Amino acid sequence: MTHPNDIPPPPEPPEDYECCDNGCDDLCVFEIYKMQKADYDAKYAHLINDPSASDE
Repeated sequence: MTHPNDIPPPPEPPEDYECCDNGCDDLCVFEIYKMQKADYDAKYAHLINDPSASDE
């Protein structure tokens, strides 16, 4: 059971200056953020949207 207060903060999006503009594809900071955000949403979105779900 996960309590809503135990949910970690979502990943922070990178700043524009953090991208080197070298065409890093999958290793680009923006792609890494997208993957981390998708993982976070898959794990925690249902708890954030419906805190009563943590009682199950």
